[in-house]
Amino acid sequence: MFLISFLLGFYTFSNAQQKNDECKEYIYNYVKKMASMSVPSGKNVYFLDVNITSVYNCSAKLNPTTTNIKVEKSADILYYDSDLMSLYIDKKNSYMVLRKQKMIIKGFSNIGNDKDNVDNTIKLQDTLIKTCLVIKCEEANIKGEKYKIVYMKPLKSISDKYHIKYASYKYSLSKEMLKEVNIYFEDTENIIQQTTIYNTVDFNYKKKVSLNAYSKIFTSTGSFQKKFYGYEFIDNTKNIK
Repeated sequence: MFLISFLLGFYTFSNAQQKNDECKEYIYNYVKKMASMSVPSGKNVYFLDVNITSVYNCSAKLNPTTTNIKVEKSADILYYDSDLMSLYIDKKNSYMVLRKQKMIIKGFSNIGNDKDNVDNTIKLQDTLIKTCLVIKCEEANIKGEKYKIVYMKPLKSISDKYHIKYASYKYSLSKEMLKEVNIYFEDTENIIQQTTIYNTVDFNYKKKVSLNAYSKIFTSTGSFQKKFYGYEFIDNTKNIK
């Protein structure tokens, strides 16, 4: 009788573990796919549109905040726009726009020199997904679309370092893409939950994109675009000897 109970228990555990491993594969394979396409080639342009919502600890007495981020990236440019700042980089120059401070800072370009950073980020993502423990996996039908929702807990070393309790990933089975990521932090942290919603992930962006970062700030006559009137301009390229 004990043997039968043990075998039934082992069978149930094995099935659950297999299901959890299959759930992790959805996320892991997607992250690997994204990693392989992290740097556009030729004239390809990638476009990303996400919303990031932060929920704060009660003691902070702050309402949740949502920031929209749009990114256009090719082999020659990186344009990043959010509610608080923008970053426009081409092969020659970079321009950082700080909206709250009403300031524009010009610097040198690092396009093409960030491969090591990209590779390190990919390796970190790969390690995190591989070592996470799946604590729950479920299927959901939301507005006629099927999702896998996977809950993962990081290794204790990662959890202790970043104060993460667990994370959830919502993966669209029909679109074969990640739609939402929730990270839940320890209750002692200022931010206790951060949600990233992927509105658009387009690796074949057809909209015409200027390859000149200068044109994102200035008009053809060299004056500020109207939306930047009154901004302070700091040229850090002139301070390098």
